[in-house]
Amino acid sequence: MKILFLDVDGVLNKLGSTPETRTKQRVREGGLIIGVEPELCRIVEEIVESTGCKVVLSSSWRDSDPNDEGMVYLKENLNFGFYDITPRTRTGFRGEDILQWFCNNSNSDVINCTKYAILDDENDFFKFQPWFQSNHETGITRDLAYKIIGYLNS
Repeated sequence: MKILFLDVDGVLNKLGSTPETRTKQRVREGGLIIGVEPELCRIVEEIVESTGCKVVLSSSWRDSDPNDEGMVYLKENLNFGFYDITPRTRTGFRGEDILQWFCNNSNSDVINCTKYAILDDENDFFKFQPWFQSNHETGITRDLAYKIIGYLNS
């Protein structure tokens, strides 16, 4: 089993996107409207299709109401479902959240995880974790997707 820990903001959307390029917007703290961009979602779908990986949501979106428009869009329009979501640890450090997720799932088929990758625009991970950084100004790019595919398939 291969796993991709996926962030949303800065991966499936980008800074400066417009209402015309994003879909199913949601309002975040301070009134900032964020949505996801179908073009960027398709790039992540290519990773899933090329590697057969399961996707675990590690984004702050994991705290969203499941009926939130953005979450509904993700569930209804991505060619993959979320295998799971990471827990929130008391530190709020995403690298620790991911380690806790592995601990919480040690008695499941996750024990057969052969490789995992983290796709996020922020850098709150341990140095030993396989983190692939997107740029919040562009979201995920095909070049970054190819690197993740190569890593997960190696």
